[in-house]
Amino acid sequence: MKKYVFLFAIGLSCFNLTLQAQEQKTTSKPTILLEELDENGDQKLSKEELKANARLSRHFEEIDTNEDRYLSEDELRAARQKRKELHTNRKKLTQIRDEKRKQLQAEREEVTETRKQQRKQVRQQRKELAATRIEKRKQMRAEQRKRMKARAQKRQAQLLEIDTNKDHLISKEEAEKSTQQGLIKNFDEIDTNNDGYISPKELKALRAKVKAERKKQKA
Repeated sequence: MKKYVFLFAIGLSCFNLTLQAQEQKTTSKPTILLEELDENGDQKLSKEELKANARLSRHFEEIDTNEDRYLSEDELRAARQKRKELHTNRKKLTQIRDEKRKQLQAEREEVTETRKQQRKQVRQQRKELAATRIEKRKQMRAEQRKRMKARAQKRQAQLLEIDTNKDHLISKEEAEKSTQQGLIKNFDEIDTNNDGYISPKELKALRAKVKAERKKQKA
């Protein structure tokens, strides 16, 4: 029996504690402050009564909206509501700033990635352009070699046509029988050793001389 009485007492104590906690929750903080600090029971707080509360003392004039030098429960409640709104606004502002920072960071990352891709594209284009130029130079050199070879074959054919006795020398008589008027007219000038024959070496020297004169004219 004593055991049950003891358990009942414990349960009743817990119930009372729960009720007290609920009452504290339902009682507003301004009311609690008023009950705690209102020494003379006039349902308002003077500056003298708030000496123990540094925060309320610091903001006394701001909370005392009717300037009667007392803080009523309504003024305390209004100040608390204002503080809540200010806290909410600050929280919203912080969220907005965080979102803007995130957005700015994302934009910067996007710009960085875009620039990276652009640089990569430019490098690729330069690489392709360099490869194209190299290929063109190769083609030009190949064509140049082809033309030079064709000219050499043509000169060889002309020489063989003029050199009727196939001794690799052109005599004045062979030159006069050919259709090469320039060779006939300048035979003595081309025949630099005056042996009566034009050798392949003398023809090569003639071509070099003509080439040099053309370069000089272009310059």
